[in-house]
Amino acid sequence: MKNRKYGRLVAMALTAAMALPTVAFAAGTTFEEDEAYYAALEQGLVPEDVIYDANGDLVEPGTTTPTEPTTPTEPTTPTEPAALPFTDVAESDAFYAAVQYVYDNGLMAGTTDTTFEPNASLERAMLAQILYNKEGATAVATESDFTDVEIGRWYATACLWAAENGLMAGLGDNTFAPRMDLSVEQLVQILYNYVQYKGVDVTVETATDVATASDWAKDAMSWAVSLNLVSADADAQAIATRAQVAEMLMLTADLQAAEVPAEEAAATEETTVPAEEVVPAEEEQ
Repeated sequence: MKNRKYGRLVAMALTAAMALPTVAFAAGTTFEEDEAYYAALEQGLVPEDVIYDANGDLVEPGTTTPTEPTTPTEPTTPTEPAALPFTDVAESDAFYAAVQYVYDNGLMAGTTDTTFEPNASLERAMLAQILYNKEGATAVATESDFTDVEIGRWYATACLWAAENGLMAGLGDNTFAPRMDLSVEQLVQILYNYVQYKGVDVTVETATDVATASDWAKDAMSWAVSLNLVSADADAQAIATRAQVAEMLMLTADLQAAEVPAEEAAATEETTVPAEEVVPAEEEQ
């Protein structure tokens, strides 16, 4: 202790004599460390450049500081999904995983804090809002082309976004029917439109005719059958349930956008007409 104290005084005296800044000693350092510290200061190094490695040796400026060896950590065990708070959805239910998926991903909430009502219907506006939220859309509608979608309603922006992007169409006479319950074929058609909006290839190798489907929903229903979203004998006109919506959202979540072959992408680039060479429509003969 006496030698350490004496060494510190000598180091401080040398520092003062050379008009170098006085730096407080670090708690717990040894005399040798302090001596090396001030020796470094005498060499013109600023305090911030004086670094010790894990063994207490001075590290030369410009070199990498050795790091302390890290103790391997035990692999973490994946956490189990939080239990659903819904008293009307049991783990034995076929749709349990789907409800877990939409709940965990913030796509669908319960009808109350403790109920999901899996057999209840879902309105068209609600599905529009689900997809709007899923896309992280932030636009705010300021005018509406539909007589029954009033700006300021909770569903207005989502419905208009869905219509603008080709996900949902109106029902004629400038109406959107936002509060109408979704039918199975409407649900399928909207998701069919949505995945195409996301760039997914919806080509079906073997088409399946769903007898109960409307003409406008034939292709979408055939696509849904090919993915086992619905069965070939499904009642396309039936009202879709909240559980069905959850299941279809889960089953279509992993569909990937079709990749354009490199040679096709190159051909597209080669045949693209530069913007300045495009003849305005009104000037075409």
